[in-house]
Amino acid sequence: MVRMFREISLPTRIKITNGTLFDELSKTLDKYGDGGIHLFITTKHLYGLYFKDLHLNRKIKVLFARESSIGEASLLYEKYLKDTDVVTIIGAGGGKIIDIAKYLAFLKAVPMISVPTTLSNDGICSVISVLTDQEGKKRSLRSAMPSAVLADLQIIKRSPIKYIIAGIGDLIAKISALKDWKLAYVEKGEKFDELAYMFSYVSSSNLLRKLILEVSGIKDVTKDEFLEELFYGLVFAGMSMYLAGSSRPASGAEHMISHAIDYLYPSKSCLHGFQVAYGTLIAEKIRGEKIDYLIDIFRKVNLPTSYRDLKLSRDEIINAIIYAPNTRKRYTILNKAKLSREIVEKVLL
Repeated sequence: MVRMFREISLPTRIKITNGTLFDELSKTLDKYGDGGIHLFITTKHLYGLYFKDLHLNRKIKVLFARESSIGEASLLYEKYLKDTDVVTIIGAGGGKIIDIAKYLAFLKAVPMISVPTTLSNDGICSVISVLTDQEGKKRSLRSAMPSAVLADLQIIKRSPIKYIIAGIGDLIAKISALKDWKLAYVEKGEKFDELAYMFSYVSSSNLLRKLILEVSGIKDVTKDEFLEELFYGLVFAGMSMYLAGSSRPASGAEHMISHAIDYLYPSKSCLHGFQVAYGTLIAEKIRGEKIDYLIDIFRKVNLPTSYRDLKLSRDEIINAIIYAPNTRKRYTILNKAKLSREIVEKVLL
């Protein structure tokens, strides 16, 4: 009998609370003792809104990150981490704050606790941080997998609704990414991981089911039950990337289209979840899939159904879609379709 094992390191605590975040955070920190400093990274704005009354009876050092850049991360590391006894790093904020906290935890090799204040993307629980370089370009960097992910409904509900909508878009985009992964496996023999696929598939399909059966309008996505589903879905999608050893189960043609928009028209970039949601529609049309049900969902929750919703011109979006395969060395439906302007114009929304 052949037995196959693999060692994985996933979060030991995943919880969304309703007004008891500080208690859960304190319980989590109990695991790491009191022998050093716990760095709490957030922004001044979020600290004033949610965390100014944070009292955990531990050595807490609060740092305010100004931007999610490699330069900012390097500055914080040299000044506050390199020669100090930091035992954990807590990132409390949106995706940008959590990304910089994950990256610093990776550099310092200490546990990281993710405390999202909104649910805008799967970066709340992944080993990838998207930080800007000196030229202002976004770079995906290896980072620490959170040891715990803690969120609070009372905080999430106070975040701008557009971020929740973006999180929905990011999770829906997995249906496109997974098809591209299977395509690359079948046609190019690319490495395929069934467990990672399952994590991403379940997270996106569960949310789709809720969107189809239980959501009739934008107000429904702020209900506790829906936000819990979105939270766990984004966490599982993030973990799927760790299991796969790449972003394959969460990023395909739709993300390439988004990356192309960011690269070609950085001043026009909008929320990541909006761009990959639109990219999903385009990728599905190129595949020849029916997208009426997706259009219905997008309209219910105000996700973009046209390039005009992204404030792009017709020429700009055509250029971005054609350029998209150049953004990653990754086989997707965009490569198979051998895109031309004529092909793109036929599927344009």
